[in-house]
Amino acid sequence: MDKNGKVVRKNAKLEAIHILLSFATHYKKRLHQMDVKCAFLNGIINEEVFVKQPPGFKSDAFPNHVLKLKMELYGLKQAPHAWYEKLTSFFMMVFKEEK
Repeated sequence: MDKNGKVVRKNAKLEAIHILLSFATHYKKRLHQMDVKCAFLNGIINEEVFVKQPPGFKSDAFPNHVLKLKMELYGLKQAPHAWYEKLTSFFMMVFKEEK
């Protein structure tokens, strides 16, 4: 999120994709694509986030209580950024070890 609370999206620019495809074609390299299942659920929350009880979960003993999240949840504004940070730190660790 930026300083105004707006979600900042990290997208590959079309020019970067063209460069990658051109490089792979020129050097006869194979490209692979992957998808991480539940990627947004693998991020780490760096702040306290509370949500109201979802339908079907309502506690009879505490119907007005909210829940504190221990991990990311789809739909959170922070989820894409948290996943990006986790993925970036993983790549930095992997490529640092290869030197």
